[in-house]
Amino acid sequence: MAELTEGYVRAVLPGAGWRVSEVRGSMRVTRLAERGEEAVAVKLIETPLAILSRLADLGVTPPILASGVHKEREYVVQRAVSGPHPDHDWFAANLPRWADLVGSYLNDEALRRLLLPGQGTWRLAVPDAVAMIDAQPAPTLAPLRDHELQVRLDRWRRQAAELARQTARPIHPDPHWHNYVIADGHPYLLDWDLVDLSDPLRDVGIQVWGFLPQPRWAEFLQRVGLTPGDAAEAAIHWWAAFKMIMNAWWNDRHGDESGAAFHADAFKLAVDRRPWLPRP
Repeated sequence: MAELTEGYVRAVLPGAGWRVSEVRGSMRVTRLAERGEEAVAVKLIETPLAILSRLADLGVTPPILASGVHKEREYVVQRAVSGPHPDHDWFAANLPRWADLVGSYLNDEALRRLLLPGQGTWRLAVPDAVAMIDAQPAPTLAPLRDHELQVRLDRWRRQAAELARQTARPIHPDPHWHNYVIADGHPYLLDWDLVDLSDPLRDVGIQVWGFLPQPRWAEFLQRVGLTPGDAAEAAIHWWAAFKMIMNAWWNDRHGDESGAAFHADAFKLAVDRRPWLPRP
C-alpha cells in the first residue's frame, strides 16, 4: 500500500490548522491529526469500509467520522483514542469486559456475512496453518536451527491431527496487547487490516495463553461462547504455538536474533502445552 503523506491528510480533512504526525508502528498508512481539542486518525484502507464500519458499530474500534476516496485511494477518518496498553493485571481484573469485546466480533453474524466473499491469506483452518509453516523458507538464525526446535515442530505437526475442527468466525489475526488501547476506561482493539474468518481459537487461544493464568481460561471461553475442556486447551496451545513460530520466522527474515530466540522459546513452551503465565 502507498504511504499516507501529510499533504494527503490535509487534503481530506476540513479546514486548516491541523497538526499532522506519524503513528508509530502503522507502516506509514496512518497519521494523527490534531487541531485544538480535536484529534482524529486518518488511515488508508484496503479492508472494505463496510467491515470496518461494523467493527466500529460494535464498539471494538473507535467511531468512524468520515470516509472517502482521494487520488484513487480509499481512506477513513476515525476518532483518535489514546491511553495505556493493558497489562496482565488489567486483563485479569477486567475479564468480563475484555471477553465481551472479543465475543462481540467473534459471534457477530453481520460481520461474518460481510467477510464471507473474501478469501485472504489469513483465512486459516488447522491444515492451512500447517501448510503455511511448511512453506516457510529455511531459517538462517541459530535459535531457529536448534535441534530441540525441530523436535517441537514435528510434534506440533502431529498435534494438528488431534484438534477438533471449528466453524470459522471473524477473528483478529494479531490480537497483541499493543493493539489494545484503554481510552476513558473503554478497551479498543485496533489494526484490523487482516481481519478474516478463521478458527476462533486461533484468536482466543493466543490471547488467553498470553494474557491470562490457565485456571481462568474456562471462564473466558464460556463468556465468549466456546466450550471449555481438554480439547479447547489443546487448541489454545496449538494456535499459540503457531503464532509464536510465525513471529520467530518474521524475526528471522529481519535478522533479529534476540526476537527469534524469544519466540522460539515461547513456541516450545506452547507445544509442550505449558502456559505462558504462572498460576496466581
